[in-house]
Parts: sequence; C-alpha cells; structure tokens
Amino acid sequence: MCYVPLLVGFATGFRRSELAALNRENIEFTEQGMVIHQRRSKTDQEGKGRRLDFWRGGALCPVRALEKWLKTANITSGAIFLRVHRSGAISGKAMSGESVAAVVKKYLALIGKDASLYGAHSLRRGLITSMAEAGANEVQIMHCSGHHSSAMVREYIEQAQLFHGQNVTALLGL
Repeated sequence: MCYVPLLVGFATGFRRSELAALNRENIEFTEQGMVIHQRRSKTDQEGKGRRLDFWRGGALCPVRALEKWLKTANITSGAIFLRVHRSGAISGKAMSGESVAAVVKKYLALIGKDASLYGAHSLRRGLITSMAEAGANEVQIMHCSGHHSSAMVREYIEQAQLFHGQNVTALLGL
C-alpha cells in the first residue's frame, strides 16, 4: 500500500507540497470515481481552488487505491499521507514535501533505477509526459496539471515527442 502516494501523485500531477497537503476533507468519492478539491497551489495563491475528477479505472486505479488506503489506515479526516518514522511508527502529522521526494527515490532504487536522477517532481513531469505520449493536447494537459501558461507544457511535450515524429535520419534513410 506504500505505492498509493506515488500513484496519487502521478495521477493528480500535484507538486510535492500539494500532495503532502492533501486532506481527507478535500476528497469526495462517487460511483463514477472521485473528485479532489485542490484548495491552493503554487499558481493559485489566492486560494480559489480547483476541482479535479478521476474516473474509476483498471488495475492501477488511483480511485480504488486511495479508497483502500483510507479504509485500511482508518483515515476519516485530516492528512491522508502521514509521516512514517524510521522505526515504522506512523505519526499523526502530514508527510512533508521532502518525504514525498524520499519515497519516490526509495521506490525507484528498489526497482533498480538511479534514484539520484529523480525526485518528487518526477511524478508531475511523468504525468505530463505520459499524457503527451498518449496524444493529449495542451489544453487537456493544462487542465490536469493546473498550468496557466502553455510554455512549460510545450517543453514537456517536446521532450515526450523525441524520437516519435519526423526524423531526418529516418526520412533520408541514413
């Protein structure tokens, strides 16, 4: 179940501080899926907030995983991702943004990846890149990521499209 913060972080595209700040009161489960009310973000300092909807899906469904996480941990209010001490004891306090980064690095190392190349932002970048690779347009990506400007999104899309389009060596048979 320790993968749930990673799965939710990837699916939401939240920044590490936004993921760490996620509270049970901000999540509504429905028959179709879940709605997360993001109260504040780096680009929403006034706290207008935004609502994101997630449909129920397949084997890696963040909705089902989060439902199970909350039920298993008996979390009915407050922070949904709690600090875990080195001893394994669970704190009543929300995990920090630094903790999110540590979890990302820990699980990447476990699967044999060079953890020094990744951080908590890799979840956000991974969502945007994966959406671009799946054919999502800028507007769709910006809706999910919360970007207000397409300039940064275009950078992610360009990275995702490397080796996927017209290529001079392929065109010329080199």
